[in-house]
Amino acid sequence: MKKINRATTRDKDNAEVIGFSKNLMEAMADAVPRERGWQEDEVRGLKYQDRCSAVMKELGITEQSAGKGAVALGIGFVRKGLNKVVEGIGEMRRDDTNEGHGMANLKFVSDADAEFALRSAVNWCHFILETHRESSMVCPF
Repeated sequence: MKKINRATTRDKDNAEVIGFSKNLMEAMADAVPRERGWQEDEVRGLKYQDRCSAVMKELGITEQSAGKGAVALGIGFVRKGLNKVVEGIGEMRRDDTNEGHGMANLKFVSDADAEFALRSAVNWCHFILETHRESSMVCPF
């Protein structure tokens, strides 16, 4: 969080903000399965998007609605959006480009877009932690 704060306030490095946002999601997608008994090599062997998907599946977060009616349908749409958050942040920080790899002097995204990516990552992590807490009543931190 310290690095994220520095990148957003002092350095104004939007590419770093995106990179740290993805790192935050990866760390969460590593910590929760390990807390739930997965082996380290089992978790670390998964790529970013697969790891995030695996943690959501482990926690029972699916695109399927839980129940009937408009609220359940809406929750299904929001859960589907979680997959898009993972995909979008991963795409902004791809390994086959220089985008999102700490190039402060080049503006790939606006301040608003970097902030949106960061808030999306934080919200994803918060939902994962809260769902984990509800299902186990134990927080990994």
